[in-house]
Amino acid sequence: MSEIRSTTIRGRHPVWFLASLGSVVGVGAILRILHLSHGTLFRDDAWVALTSHVDFSTAWKMVGASPGYIIGMRQWIDIAGHTTWLQQLPTLVVSIASLLALGALARWWGLSRVSTILIVSVLAGSRIAVEYSTHLKPYSHDLLMASVLLFTAAKASRKPERHDHAHHGIARQQPPQGNACRRHQGWGEGGDG
Repeated sequence: MSEIRSTTIRGRHPVWFLASLGSVVGVGAILRILHLSHGTLFRDDAWVALTSHVDFSTAWKMVGASPGYIIGMRQWIDIAGHTTWLQQLPTLVVSIASLLALGALARWWGLSRVSTILIVSVLAGSRIAVEYSTHLKPYSHDLLMASVLLFTAAKASRKPERHDHAHHGIARQQPPQGNACRRHQGWGEGGDG
């Protein structure tokens, strides 16, 4: 009887996890959507929007720390027009995608489902993350990119080495052993190193 019960609980657990994660991301999305503005842009966001009112060479000179983001937003503002909430839409979408990316990264690293829910909950409800999720700032994009880069680096570090040095005619030199190791590092015998 306990085997059947155990199997049923394990079978339901992924559904519970996905429902919980979906709920957390949903709440995070709602909190972020409530910050969409129907008024004017924040002062520093207006600087980003201003790049769409000048020629490209002038816009490039106006760019600060994130040239790719600013120029991308310049193009988006040209497409979306001057409706504030449409201008904020890419950052909102990326902010919500960051919640999912962080959850995927946590699971890929082998964290428990409960830990993953807690981690995503912290980001979903973070006042700063919510506030800047609709500003014309690269912070949400930075978080998504950091998650992608961490995943890529971790995945690359787990792959076995694929270089066959003998195949390429490169001899692998073995590190020196014992006293030879000390001599190799400049520490000769007898304290003369």
